[in-house]
Amino acid sequence: MRHRVGVRRALGSAVAAGLLVAAAAAVRADSPRPVVATGTLSVAAPKVVVIAPQRTDALALRHAPARTTGPGMTTPGTYLAAEPDATGAFEVIERIRLTHAVSKVVLRRPVLPNLPGLQGVRPTVTTLQAQSGSQPVALPTSALGSGSTIVRLPAPARDLSLRYRLQAATTRSTPAPIGRVLVGLAPITTGATGAVMIDVVGAGIRNLVCPQLDVTAQVCGVQRGQTWSAGPLARDQSAVIAQVDLPSPGGS
Repeated sequence: MRHRVGVRRALGSAVAAGLLVAAAAAVRADSPRPVVATGTLSVAAPKVVVIAPQRTDALALRHAPARTTGPGMTTPGTYLAAEPDATGAFEVIERIRLTHAVSKVVLRRPVLPNLPGLQGVRPTVTTLQAQSGSQPVALPTSALGSGSTIVRLPAPARDLSLRYRLQAATTRSTPAPIGRVLVGLAPITTGATGAVMIDVVGAGIRNLVCPQLDVTAQVCGVQRGQTWSAGPLARDQSAVIAQVDLPSPGGS
């Protein structure tokens, strides 16, 4: 069943405040109150990493939606799907389709420009895997930190698929039911053009907010079963905040 979350009348209130109020009243499912995000995150100069082909695991999430068309797949742009675990980390797949073949790409940790409720969050990216077209690509095994990484592809390609673990991108909501967090999501590839589509997958997803959009459009989540979607979004407005009840340890 689909439904679009309505925008609360009090548009001047902060997104984070709206989410925390909703969390305090656990029996209610009120939408967060949007606010315009400000600020930027500086990125250090890139470092060059020489790569070679290497076998990678399947680029598929356990509960990933069956999305096969749209930005990042059949049209230029980026598709990002994220699924939380009990620790607050997210398993992420990112697919990029470019307008022309390239021989290198630049990766950096997600840019979250002082998003409401996530100020000071500095996410890290670990266990990177990649596939360029049909060719596996070896990526750095260490986390993406504050800098950017240039990745040289085995052969020019238009399509790139990434899988990685996103950590330290959440803050715990308080007061709120235990396990409720806010998480910031954004692509880690740079230089791509076209729209961005984001899916957040799981039984505990409660809402999505796009704080870089106009204030009347910031409550942007659309629910389809256990998948909440935002987009298509412009590349420079593609940071998303998700309100999530994390799964219990050992849960499915």
